[in-house]
This record gives sequence, C-alpha cells and structure tokens, in this order.
Amino acid sequence: MRILDHIESPQDIKLLNEREKYQLCDELREQVIQTVLQNGGHLASNLGVVELTVALHTVFNCPQDKIIWDVGHQSYVHKLLTGRKARFASLRQQDGISGFPKFEESDCDCFNTGHSSTAISAALGLVHARDLQKQNHHVIAVLGDGALTGGMSYEALSDAGFHQSRLIVILNDNAMSISENVGGMNMYLGRLRTNPKYMRFKRHVKRTLEHVPFIGKTLAHGTEKLKNRIKFFVLPRVFFEELGFTYIGPLDGHDLVSMTEMLLHASKMDHPVFLHVLTQKGRGYRPAETNPEKYHGVAPHVIEQQKTDCAPAQPNNSALTGQVLMEMAQQDARVVAITAAMCAGTGLDAYAKTFPDRFFDVGIAEQHAVTMAAGMARGGLRPYFAVYSTFLQRAYDQLLHDVCLQNLPVTLCIDRAGLTGEDGDTHQGLFDLSMLLSMPRMHVFAPTTQQQMRQAFDASLQMEGPCAIRYPKGCLPACAEADACSIFQWPLPQLLPSYAILATGKTVSIAQPAAAQLNQKGVPTVCIPVACVKPMDVDALQRLAQSCSCILTVEEGMYNGGFGSSVAQWMQQHFPNCRVLNMAIADQFVEQGTIAQQWERVGLTVDVIVQQLMRAKEEKSGE
Repeated sequence: MRILDHIESPQDIKLLNEREKYQLCDELREQVIQTVLQNGGHLASNLGVVELTVALHTVFNCPQDKIIWDVGHQSYVHKLLTGRKARFASLRQQDGISGFPKFEESDCDCFNTGHSSTAISAALGLVHARDLQKQNHHVIAVLGDGALTGGMSYEALSDAGFHQSRLIVILNDNAMSISENVGGMNMYLGRLRTNPKYMRFKRHVKRTLEHVPFIGKTLAHGTEKLKNRIKFFVLPRVFFEELGFTYIGPLDGHDLVSMTEMLLHASKMDHPVFLHVLTQKGRGYRPAETNPEKYHGVAPHVIEQQKTDCAPAQPNNSALTGQVLMEMAQQDARVVAITAAMCAGTGLDAYAKTFPDRFFDVGIAEQHAVTMAAGMARGGLRPYFAVYSTFLQRAYDQLLHDVCLQNLPVTLCIDRAGLTGEDGDTHQGLFDLSMLLSMPRMHVFAPTTQQQMRQAFDASLQMEGPCAIRYPKGCLPACAEADACSIFQWPLPQLLPSYAILATGKTVSIAQPAAAQLNQKGVPTVCIPVACVKPMDVDALQRLAQSCSCILTVEEGMYNGGFGSSVAQWMQQHFPNCRVLNMAIADQFVEQGTIAQQWERVGLTVDVIVQQLMRAKEEKSGE
C-alpha cells in the first residue's frame, strides 16, 4: 500500500521519516499527473511545489496555522494532504472539488483565491485579526514569482514590513507564471538565484562572533551595521529586507530536509520573513519539465487526442484575434498588442515573434496594462489589450478614469467572455458586459460569428474612442460570407413577426434553433444576432417595438446591468407597451463544470427560450 493511502490529515505527515517523506513526494506527483491528465487542470505548477507542500505540513499545523496559496492553482498537493484524497478524482468536475482553495471544502483552506497577487494582502489581514484577538498561530502566504509582477503584492509587502507583525511569505520561484516571466523583478530574482552567498555569510559571521568569550553576543549585535554594508556588497539591493522582511534564500525547493529546516527557523521569528524558494515547474513529468507553458493548464488527455469542435481550417477565437492583429499591424504601424502574462493564452505568440517591437507583455498587471495603453493611445498609437474577461475586472478604475474619461482609442480584446468551464467561479467571464455598458464613450461588440469578429476589429481601428470586443472560449461559427450590414446595425428582416429573439455572441447557437421550434409550434419568431451591444441600434429597436408584441434578449452575462437590461430600459422609456423578457445569468456565482453543464444549470437552453415565448404567447392570448 502507498504511504499516501495512510495520509488522512497533515498530522500523519509528521510521523514519517525522511525516506518515507521522499517516497510520499513521488506518490503525490504520480497522483497529480494521473488525475490532471484525466480531468484537465493545472499540472506543471503543482508538480513544482510537492516538496514545499510536504515541508509546510511537516512544520506547521493546519487548520490552526493558516496557509494562503496565491492564485491557488498550485494547491492540488495541499488538497491531497488535507483530507480530500478520496474526492480528488472529482477535481474540477461538476459537484467535485475545486481546482482552487475553497474554505467550503476544508477548514485547511483559510481563504479562497483564484486571481494573482492577493495572498500577501489576505495574509496580513489574517495577521491583524490574530494579533487583535490575542491568538498565536502562524500565517503563511505562498506565491509564485509571477505574483510579483502584480502591483498589489508590493502594496502588501510594504504594509507588512511597516507593521513588523509575525508573517511568513514564501516565494515559489520557478521563473514562470503561465508564460515566461518578464520585467525588472524577474531580472532581480535572477540575480538572487545565482548568488546565494549572503545567507551563508550572515550565518557564518553570527556563529563566529557568538563564540567569542564574554563579549560574543555584544559583538554580534554591534556589528549589525557592518553586516548590512557587507550584505549590499555580497548581495546587492536586497529589496525585501529594505521593506522590513528578513530574507532567507535562495533555497532548493526540492530539498525536503533543508526546506523543512528553514521553515522551522522562519517559524521562530517574531517579525516578517521572506523565504525565496527555487523550484522546477513540471518536476517529475518530462513533458511538463521541457514545456512548462504548455503544461501549465491542460485539457483532459482524452480530449487532447481527439479533434476539437473547430474544423482544422478554422482557428479558435484567441488564435483568430492574433491573426487579425497581425494583419492590422502589417497595414498600420500604429497598431500595438499588449498582454498581461497571457501571450499564448490570448493568441498573441505569433504576433510577438513577428512584431517584437510592437508587443508588450507587462506581467500580471492588468491595471498597469490599461493605463499604459491609455498613454500609448494619447501618444498616437492604437493599442489592443488582449485579456481574459475575469482578469479585466481588476482594471475597472483604469478603464473608467484613464481610458473612457479621456475618450482614448484603446481596444480591449476580451477573451473567455461568458462561462468558461472547469476553472469555476473565480474565472467565469460573466461580469465584463455589466461593467463596460455602464461606462460612457465605451463601444462594446459581442460578435456572433468569426466574420463579425473581423468586422469589429476593422471598426475599432476607425474609432476615436474606447472599444471592447468580447468573444467566448473556443470557436464562434464561421459563415460562408461576410455579413452584409454594418457591424453597428442589427440585421432585421423586411417583415418582422410578433416575436423576436435578440441574441448576442455565442447565445445565437441556442436562439436560432429555439426560433425554428417556435415557428413550428405556430409562434412566429425571428432570431436576430446582435453583434454591437453598445451603442444599441435605435432604429432597429424602434422597428421591433412597432412590430413585435414581445422581445426576448439572450446573453452570456449577468442579468443585472447587462444587454437585456439596456434594451428593457430603452423600451420602458420609449415604447412602454412593448414587452421585453431577459435571459441572462441570475445574481449568482457559477460553480465549476463543463460549459455545457453550466449553460444547463443557469438556464441558457433551447427549451427555456421556447418555454418563455410560448408562455408569453399564452398570456397575450388570455388578455
């Protein structure tokens, strides 16, 4: 029987000897690889933190001690060791355990995370709560080096250093976030990785001085200023110590014995400690070791071996964005592309190679990306920021204050808009529509075909103000030819029936078959694909109000403040007798599952559309 089979709680780890702990690490890697290749998920990042996680649970006592995992996608090993081994096969599946920390699953998960650079702030909050309530447990924040490309980490480090409360921050440094890390902090960490002399020197000086008879301890204390000067000679600009942390490292994150020793040493300090741990992303699985970016997040291997839903000649929406931007950049020297540590994920890898001088990866720093784009636009460029919908939320104020208020031609390429599947509630792209529709001067496109995506990009280049193009994960359908009307116009037929469905983006895939069913049932209905969500086509709305007794809007976004709400408000002001029904996501967060399961769960189905308009017809007949 495996050692892992005997681990029911973190306390069981403390009973193992050194050889057994290393064997446990091998078994944990095997379990993670097996499950992630079956279910999909984050592979390389979890393989890199196996020894670190075992060391953490050897030294600390969960749930009394609090461990916060930044982003949280590297917490799979932690889950296996904290009572969720029996349910691990359900990872990222509907009604299974999450791919991120969830306090609803276990009291060993003290804080839910899913986005980067939040852990130190949350940890400091827990530290303040502990100290004010006269408690004595440890608080540990574990973050990947990509988190240090996000400004929130520095705000928290500065504040934690100022307060000097007992806190341990562990930097898991594998030189990667999702794509290879960029920026000044990455170069700085590179220098630290190659020069571990300082900690050895400091320990040697302290031991030597303390052994001097009678005056050793006084000498050790009195030479602190001298040690600091030598520190800056041996290891220049120890940034973290200047912020108020004791810096320990760099440490070999796969040396379980030394990791355990250093964590125990850090646990005895009464002020902030920063442990710099070097790990290999994908360790123990050769494909992930050689290509950690590809294996950061993987689809189930069964799916990987099959053809995707997209025909070979049709790129997915992310790849199409990269293609279109390359074409635009070839024709217009003002076009530049920006990403926030998601070059491959947003389809910009080919663009980055073709136009390296016009490609900017800012790291996990969406706020900076948006305001930098505003500065670029103010300087005469045409910036395109490719970003997942869920991460765009982090730059709300920058969009409003720096882009819209100045009416600057910044275009947002909003990837993964809508329900996104197994990553769960932290990653659903459901909030961008409600956020953007409230912003003056913002144009918003939700194309329903890949041809409309191209039209939206073409239109954005002609605009003198902000623009957003949102598109779902996967592939929008391709049409035989480009849509005849302008991207700003809604394609209404010459004769409008009594019932109309206004469908945005991917929801056309359920609205069109629903309209066909309704017509067969004697409910005359037309499906109108709406690509331009803001500004709305007022002429089309007026025609709809004058001809239709009921309009149903369908969108893959939130009900409150979404496209349907905008249509209903306009009708209430101008044609109050025209009935408007809205289908969207209710006031809720949507848990993990496949996208198909999530659409079913929230009621975005053909059957629900048919039921809504059949009921509307019956109510109309009963008047």
